Amino acid sequence: MSVKREAKRPEEIQEPKAKYPRRFLLTSAQASYYQAGNEEAPDLQKWGDQGAPAKLHKHLYEGLKEFAERHDVNEFKVFPVKGVCIKEDQFHPSMSIVEELESWEQHFQRINSNATITDIRVPPQNVDPATSRKHLTAKYDATLFYPHPKQRMCPVASSPSEYPRFLVTTGSITTPNYNRANDKGDQAARDHRLGAVFVEAFDNRSYLFHFLTATQDGKFVHLGEQFDGHRKPTKVGVDALILGDIHWGEHDPQTIQANYEMMRQMAPKRLILHDFFTGNSISHHNLNKPVHRAKQLALGELSLEKELRSTLTELQHMAKMSKKGEVYIVHSNHDDFLEKYLESGIYAREDIWNSEIGHSLVGRILTKKISSDMYLKEALSMFGKIPSNVTFLGLDDKLCVQGYRLSSHGHIGVNGSKGLAVKKVDETIGRGIIGHKHAPEQFRDSYVVGTSSRRNLHYMRGSISAAMGCNSAIYSNGKVQMLPIINGIW
Repeated sequence: MSVKREAKRPEEIQEPKAKYPRRFLLTSAQASYYQAGNEEAPDLQKWGDQGAPAKLHKHLYEGLKEFAERHDVNEFKVFPVKGVCIKEDQFHPSMSIVEELESWEQHFQRINSNATITDIRVPPQNVDPATSRKHLTAKYDATLFYPHPKQRMCPVASSPSEYPRFLVTTGSITTPNYNRANDKGDQAARDHRLGAVFVEAFDNRSYLFHFLTATQDGKFVHLGEQFDGHRKPTKVGVDALILGDIHWGEHDPQTIQANYEMMRQMAPKRLILHDFFTGNSISHHNLNKPVHRAKQLALGELSLEKELRSTLTELQHMAKMSKKGEVYIVHSNHDDFLEKYLESGIYAREDIWNSEIGHSLVGRILTKKISSDMYLKEALSMFGKIPSNVTFLGLDDKLCVQGYRLSSHGHIGVNGSKGLAVKKVDETIGRGIIGHKHAPEQFRDSYVVGTSSRRNLHYMRGSISAAMGCNSAIYSNGKVQMLPIINGIW
């Protein structure tokens, strides 16, 4: 079974002339056979008798049809991908009911000026479908969505822009078809993801996308609603909501408002906060910048007490919103600004406006023998009560939810090195969600949330960046969904 349609060359792509919003549901289907006979006497065979046929997951397909109807999807597209080898380009008979199957031929379609559907060809056995393809986002000046039986979200730094670029693959509506007799095929079978990606374009520039990742029985969750075939969607619990790095005081109001909306709608059992404290008033990055600090002084930004009071007020607010859940503060690199500031002793020599709080805090630390990863908790407690449902996680504390480790910020790498990349999370933790990098990313069962801070901070101006607002939810079915935010829309 195959479909042929006339394709457009990349240079023929035109800007979309469509009404917005536009919604797309994209997935892939893996082939099972090659045609050994001719058209008069077709003989479909498995290549080398390896791999089980890739059969349509009918329940997932029915759920995606239901989702498409309920979310006013304009185009539901199923893209073909190869089977055990490139020779396999014929589908299992179960695929005959799929009306949304797209062409094998080269296909490009603009979703809007910043997002494009393309048929970048990646063998389904490839470990990372984004490898050696990041340059294509610059070539086509857009986020690229393309078919692959893995779900990959790879951020690509772009020129100063309001909209970052990504490489995004779809997942599949068919069961795995790989040669598990070899290492590459066996690993590909383990990484195969049932599901799709939902893309919404709100105008000719802004868009959002969400992975719909299914369990083995074909059920999937989107924003707290579970789709189960043709049945009416039902609500599911959110075991944890992980927010992008807060950086209170340098936060983006629209992103913070989106965070509040998610908290109210999802009512998570656990709220995980990264880089909640900014430390802008005492940042060691600015201590040798007298002009910059003079500007901060004029704006009233050099008072540590003021910053701590504001941070505590926001923490109390979030804790109150989470009154039926627990709030966890993950120890982060910005918390360490406080330790570096106190160790420098500058509050006793130059920052005389912080002298009183500096000496008081050091006294409490020495009297109570407080470890450095709890300095922030002690500093905040000087100005009010820490809510009873708030827990500060130390560097050696562990927090796991549904098998995902949530207690690592990501600023400390392997063997004491700086920073964890998403593939190192996959390699060392296996299943985990970190912050720190500000550029949201997904690889296998490892995730990086984005940032809740403004994009126009002084140290970000003119930089090439993929920073973006993005949170992450762990649902009660054990699946994770990344929750991007653009201009407060999620």
